[in-house]
Amino acid sequence: MQKHDNATWFFEKPSRGFHNAEAWWTSFFTIFAFYMARSGKGILLPVFKVNESNDLVPESSIDLSGMTYENTVVDARLRKEVFGLPDWPNQFNDIKPDITVLRSGASASVIFIEVKTIGTSVKRNALLYPALREHMRSLGWESELYYLMSKGHEEITDWPVLRDTDSKILRWEDIFAKTAGTPFENMLGESLPTYTK
Repeated sequence: MQKHDNATWFFEKPSRGFHNAEAWWTSFFTIFAFYMARSGKGILLPVFKVNESNDLVPESSIDLSGMTYENTVVDARLRKEVFGLPDWPNQFNDIKPDITVLRSGASASVIFIEVKTIGTSVKRNALLYPALREHMRSLGWESELYYLMSKGHEEITDWPVLRDTDSKILRWEDIFAKTAGTPFENMLGESLPTYTK
């Protein structure tokens, strides 16, 4: 692997043992998405799945242009009141999606995004999310779950988990590429699109 060929290299800055937490990157992505929506540029992203060889393959796309401060919450614990549900099972009490987007429209719909950078795994909630989504579906809520992660994600045991749970993945490299020509491109001292090759 050559340096700068994926976002994981940038997540290590300023050093491998002293770098920004996922909460920082969650906020960066959220504010960037708000900027893209408000500026009219939109934010259409490819969606990937993991195949039998543990490679990312394109599956579809998602338009996150509807993300706003009013409908997007970062790092908040889910509760029955958020969704207007009569109860909330104890097994879901500790789920705090990195990003929750409540979608407006005719049907009740929500997007959950789990952000991954370096040093953490998807395994902690990988089995809870499908159960949560099934519970919400039984009560009339449609939900989507995405993992925002680098194609260079280092926790190799995560790839089979993502494959076996049929998870949908957004790539940091696509976010970094979309910063080109925006105030975010060089905001962090380097050109983010150079980490997408």
